[in-house]
Parts: sequence; structure tokens; C-alpha cells
Amino acid sequence: MLDGYEEVFLSQFWALLQSGPVDDIDLRIMVPLVSGLAEISAAKTVLEKAKEELSAEKKTFSQQIQFEIMIELPFAALLADCLAHEVDFLILVPMI
Repeated sequence: MLDGYEEVFLSQFWALLQSGPVDDIDLRIMVPLVSGLAEISAAKTVLEKAKEELSAEKKTFSQQIQFEIMIELPFAALLADCLAHEVDFLILVPMI
């Protein structure tokens, strides 16, 4: 999912983090098409990089973040119990 698109995710995370820089706003970031723990880890790493860069530039950004995933792939559904421990919320999309 992230392979070769880290900069795209980084810019999107930058924008999302700056969209609600007020303490009483609960920001939810959902990453779709997650297929495993490695992708969750990679996305969280890019999110942390975005936070570090914003902090270095002394920009205000949302501190209250819920990290969520959407599981749409059948093999990822089999890992849902493991993936759930790594995120604040997950949604399992029915596969027909």
C-alpha cells in the first residue's frame, strides 16, 4: 500500500493534522486497504514523521488522533483480531 507512496501519505497526513489543530477536536485518520501489520506500522511511521516535521516548523496541529483502518481484503479479514490491537478502530467491509 505505501510502497513508493510515502510522500503522498506524508502530505495527506500533514493536511489532516493541520485541519483540526484545536484541543477539543478528535481527529480520526482511517487508512484503507490494509493487508497486514507491516502496513499499519509503515503508516504510523509516516504519521509520526509528519508530526515531527510539523513540530520542527512550529506549526500547530491536532494532538488527539485516533488511528483507524479499513479491512477490505479477505486475507486481512483473517488477521482482524491481530490488527485490532494496533489501531484505535477498525471497520471490516463485507466481501461479496
